[in-house]
Order: sequence, then C-alpha cells, then structure tokens
Amino acid sequence: MRPIGFSTGPLPDGGVVALVDRFVKVAAGAVELSARRKKKLAPLVEILGHLDLSSFAHVSIHAPKQFKSPTEAEAARMLSICIERGWPVVVHPDTIVDPAIWSAFGSLLTIENMDGRKDLGRTVEEMADVLARFPRASICLDLAHASHIDPHLRLARRLIEAFGPRLRQIHLSEIDAFGAHLPLRKSSPDYYRAVLRDLPETVAVVLETPVPLECLAGQIDRARECFEPASREVEERDFRRLVEARIRERVRARAISSETLVLPALPGNPGGEP
Repeated sequence: MRPIGFSTGPLPDGGVVALVDRFVKVAAGAVELSARRKKKLAPLVEILGHLDLSSFAHVSIHAPKQFKSPTEAEAARMLSICIERGWPVVVHPDTIVDPAIWSAFGSLLTIENMDGRKDLGRTVEEMADVLARFPRASICLDLAHASHIDPHLRLARRLIEAFGPRLRQIHLSEIDAFGAHLPLRKSSPDYYRAVLRDLPETVAVVLETPVPLECLAGQIDRARECFEPASREVEERDFRRLVEARIRERVRARAISSETLVLPALPGNPGGEP
C-alpha cells in the first residue's frame, strides 16, 4: 500500500513526539519531520533517538528553508544522521550554495520544486539545471507548487514525465493565490486524480495540510481518493470545472489584495497568467 502521511511543519506545534503519536493513531504510513524553520533543526536532531518511527514505511526530514544559523555546512552535518538511517532529506534548491556539502547524501538528497514566488526550481528546465549539479539526487514533487504556477497541471505532468524515475515523494495539498498551503478539500481528488493515477506505489505521499489534529484521518482519506480511478469522461469534465473554479478563486484573491504575484511564463502560458 502506498505510504500516505503528514509533514509536521504545517500542523499545530504541540511537539514532534505528540504529533508522531497522533500520526500513528490515524494509521499514517509516512512522516516528514520538518525543520523548515532553521531554529527547529538542532532540537529535532536531538530527539531523533527518542522517536519510535518503526510504524512508518517512509520517513524523511525537511531541511531549513534558509541557512544562516546554522550555516549550510552545519545543517548538512546535523542532517548526516539521515544517511545511516536511509532517510531522504528534502531541500529547497534556492538554499543550496555549495553542492559539494551535499554530495555524501547521494540519492537521499531530495530536491523540491518551487512555486511562482521563487526564482529557481519552478519549471522542468529550471529543475533540470539544478539536478545537473546533483546527478544522483531524488525529487520531491510539490503538486501545490506546480498548481500555483499552472492550475491546469500541465507543468505537474511535465515534471513527472521528465523526472518520474527520480521521484521519491510528493507533497500534496491545495494552495492559495499567494503560495500558502491549504487542506485538501472535497474536490481535491477530482482535481489531482489525472496527474496521480499512474504514480508508482513506491512514491510516498506527504500531506502539507494545516488542519486541526482531529481532521488528520479525513485528510488521509481524501489523499487516498486522489488515486482511485474514475471514468475518463467524468474525470475530464470534473477537472475542467475545477480548474476554472481555482482560477476564479485566485483572480478574486489578487483583486482584493494589494499584493502582486508575478508568475513565470510557461509554454502556452505567456506572461505567467494561470
């Protein structure tokens, strides 16, 4: 069975031990221990020896989204514990300054695609440039990030086609116009199904959905629905409707906000408009 579980990052901060215990209770098969906030890395590494992660088929750690204190080299040294345990380390491509620091991680180095707010790692071409420096690295495909750039999910399909054999895990959630991750909703399976239905069972699903802890089981159920088959006719009809709804939501959000979001241009998407 495909491992489906959660990142600790978007969830209420009641402590990693308590969160892991809740994941076990809802039969999650995957866990991503998040240190995206740099101050979280050292405390997380310190408690790893006290965590019982034996019930999870997939365990990964998300590195900080910026390096200063700790530095990039210090963070890599702390995360080297993952090498002996065989745990993937998810890294944002724009945080990597010295590729040599990460060479020892090999295929455990798992590089995540970015959303439209970043200047790197957004498209197939940009990811290919990053991966050229890491020929053994794996990929974490963040579907919400790809949807943020292209709600039609053509970009997501292209990323899977280009890098499918290197996919180690996916991040799954909804996303708003400004890049904030949102919970899976009732319509999410119909939106994501066409992209996910052929994904190998070995690719783990990590939910980045900010929900109350009592809603964890429901999010897993919705994630599983994303992989359930539907007739091609129903799939295509529902998908078109849901794409249009998401575009309207994002246009409306931008219209009532003073923030201007610039998206990168894609083939068939001049000017970066969704």
